[in-house]
Amino acid sequence: MQPQSTQRLHFKLLLVEDNPDDYHYVQRILRKEFGGSCELTLTKALQPACRLLKHETFDIILTDIMLPDGERLETLKAIQKQAPWLPVIVLSGIEDPEFASEALKYGAQDYLVKGHFDQFQLSRAIHYAIKRKQIENDLHTSELRFREVASCTSNLIYEWDLKTDHICWYGDIDKALGYESNEFPRTLDAWLASIHPQDASLLANVIRRYHQSANRHEIQYRIRKKDDSWCYWLDRGKILCNSSGTPIRIIGACSDITEQTLA
Repeated sequence: MQPQSTQRLHFKLLLVEDNPDDYHYVQRILRKEFGGSCELTLTKALQPACRLLKHETFDIILTDIMLPDGERLETLKAIQKQAPWLPVIVLSGIEDPEFASEALKYGAQDYLVKGHFDQFQLSRAIHYAIKRKQIENDLHTSELRFREVASCTSNLIYEWDLKTDHICWYGDIDKALGYESNEFPRTLDAWLASIHPQDASLLANVIRRYHQSANRHEIQYRIRKKDDSWCYWLDRGKILCNSSGTPIRIIGACSDITEQTLA
């Protein structure tokens, strides 16, 4: 069950640990640091933990990854699958930076090596793990809402990362250009390559104008579909800058104006 909030002072923690010494060490830290504000639940294996996550509400999970019924990343993957909205801190006896990086890659908020963390480090890890996961969940919810809105309009909405040139399309860009699902590359190069050669300079001018402090654009261009036919787009966008005023991304919307243009 998903928690209603991770911002309250009282929080519920699920500890998945089969070693009594490690369990008692973590318990002492939690009692000393958080007192009665931390409600601790212990389970000693992966499957009981997954069953608890189906019916109980928690705010954070601390788990060993070498359990009687689960080993290494499989343990983490199973927990993430059962409760992807919860922050997970890995407690491990494996002191291996590469393995720690893999655990973080698969969604762990932190990786603490047993015998190498103290009260301050554990309490800080818990605090920031809850905060970071809440931010991730909020961003995910916002993106889902944004995609739902995009699906209700005929416009294609895009977010262009000016640092990486990755393009995130909200709306069915593949269908609009006659491609199979996820076939059209989400890159600036693919976008530019699809624009009619006589119109390609328009996007280059957009980038140049943004670096000259322009904050909006409205351009029309022809874009090639998979079957080599051309459609006409009206592209309206706005620049987003960081705190120092440097352009970091462009948010825009493309409307198909082929019928109006050819009428």
